[in-house]
Amino acid sequence: MQPDQPYSPPTMPTTSSQDPNYDFLNQGSKNTSKIPFAGNSMKSRIFVVTLFVVLLFILFAVVKSLLSSSPINKTDYTAIVDRQQEMLHILSVDVTQITFTQLSPPDQNFSATAKAALETDQQKTVSYMSDFKIKVNGVKLAKLYDSSIDQNFKNALATNTFDTVFKSEMSSQLTSYQQELSTAYNATTLAGGKKLLKIEDAEAKLLVTALNSTTS
Repeated sequence: MQPDQPYSPPTMPTTSSQDPNYDFLNQGSKNTSKIPFAGNSMKSRIFVVTLFVVLLFILFAVVKSLLSSSPINKTDYTAIVDRQQEMLHILSVDVTQITFTQLSPPDQNFSATAKAALETDQQKTVSYMSDFKIKVNGVKLAKLYDSSIDQNFKNALATNTFDTVFKSEMSSQLTSYQQELSTAYNATTLAGGKKLLKIEDAEAKLLVTALNSTTS
């Protein structure tokens, strides 16, 4: 009887990374390096830096746009100033020292009152716009007028209807003026802007009432 031999477990075959029969075991670790933009390669670094710069530029553009945009509607306020200028042109250029005598006494009073009121309102409007970096070119503004209206007044002198044309034209201008004030008021959210427009609208209504109450 042979003496008992110590038990030895069977030898398991070793898996070598060099053995092609076991390559499938290493495929997982090999594929991890194929993740897009992973690693410290020069291409990856350039891509990350470029992406960062682009995002930073977009953010800067958005912030700049928000900071530079005006909280009031430039178009609405410009329309008001332009309308005020058109009426002032009528009251200063079409109504001269000579043609002033062609107006009825009530219309003469209206003309003087309207001119003073509109000059003040225009100054206030331009000043308010400048608070929000909206500049009004005074030289261009002075040259703003409708030449066809001037021609109507010239024709009125020849037909002795100057006062009638004056009342008609000023009525039309004031109606448009009130509409433009209303448009700007509805679009304005700032308390200061609403207050200014409300005052100008009230003055415009007074002018309409004064014009309609005059008799030739």
